[in-house]
Amino acid sequence: LDSIVLTADVTKTVGVGGDFTTITNAIDWCKKVIPNGYKVTLQLMAGFVMAESVLLENVDLRFVTIISTNSDAIIIDRVSIIESYVFKGLNSYIPNIYEVNFTMNGVMDFGSTKTFMRVEGLGSYGEYRGNLNNIEYFSRVYDCGEIKFIIYDGISMHGFSFSFNSKGMLGGGFRAKYRGIYLDWHSEVSFGNGHLTVDYNGVTAERGSKFSLLYGDVTNLNSEYKGFTVLTGSIISA
Repeated sequence: LDSIVLTADVTKTVGVGGDFTTITNAIDWCKKVIPNGYKVTLQLMAGFVMAESVLLENVDLRFVTIISTNSDAIIIDRVSIIESYVFKGLNSYIPNIYEVNFTMNGVMDFGSTKTFMRVEGLGSYGEYRGNLNNIEYFSRVYDCGEIKFIIYDGISMHGFSFSFNSKGMLGGGFRAKYRGIYLDWHSEVSFGNGHLTVDYNGVTAERGSKFSLLYGDVTNLNSEYKGFTVLTGSIISA
């Protein structure tokens, strides 16, 4: 494929009447780009509907940022997301997603694994800032992946899950209907300057994992369940 060498920062629009109709189309174009020290901004147009699962494999798109035209919530169409994720990075650096508000339509399902961002593999990274609502998982991170999430306002079923040496920096104010933050197999997560509200299980760390609460708090709405659970060689510090 012919490469595109940038000589200045570039903004491309995504949506009906834009430069690209889908984020996948825009990402395919970005894969051809040699950034040369410049940045690409993908701007989601008013009325854009997220009706696709975006998969990135073995690519580094840290020079790409996804933003929105306005603060209106972008609908994620539940029926159209046939995979278990909206964004997935496999050994990849996912584009930064800043100040974009997403809401998935339909009804959350306890048994569903619909995930906004799945990050998997050494060197994989994802970063998000915005409001995120009505989805089963905000993020699931595996196999040395890493994320940075600031959710200003959001609700999910299971919150965040980290496994196998994964890392995360979390902040903001959000609620999980069942489990808030789960760490397993030597994962490390910090939660700062924010508030987590859960209906059942707050933070669970097991098998050598470490959770740090930095100027944040966790509220459990069900007194029969614990805010923090520490198992098998793990550490929770506050």
